[in-house]
Amino acid sequence: MELCFDRDNFIGENKTIWVVDLSDGSRVFQDDNRPGLKVPNAWIRLGKHIKSFNGGLKIINFRLWFRSHKILAAPSSAPGYYFANGIEKEFDSSVDRGYYVTGWLLSDLSKVRCYRWKIPELLIDEIDDRSREKAIIEPFFIWN
Repeated sequence: MELCFDRDNFIGENKTIWVVDLSDGSRVFQDDNRPGLKVPNAWIRLGKHIKSFNGGLKIINFRLWFRSHKILAAPSSAPGYYFANGIEKEFDSSVDRGYYVTGWLLSDLSKVRCYRWKIPELLIDEIDDRSREKAIIEPFFIWN
């Protein structure tokens, strides 16, 4: 499973991306739709990569980056992490609005706390708690 371990020209500086630090010291950058990869979604590739280590690899930090704006998208070393892309359109508008949804499984394992971020500016639009049944679904959720 190919992952992006360096911020390169494909990613550039003008895309909003997630960035994950792993327990082996590596950093993975979101590189969705990179030409030549069988799986275009980097979160799916990351999930498969972590799963292949049978519990021996974990997410330490989960951040969102846009240019020099870098924020923690979820607490460090949570039991699991959630990510989804979204887009919405106003009924009477031709403008699409992109967003990311990031989340983490609470330490009591009862629910997933989700933040909806406006992109590219990374402003919180909504916070909600989702039941395990609604949020712990592959490929959106990665167990830690």
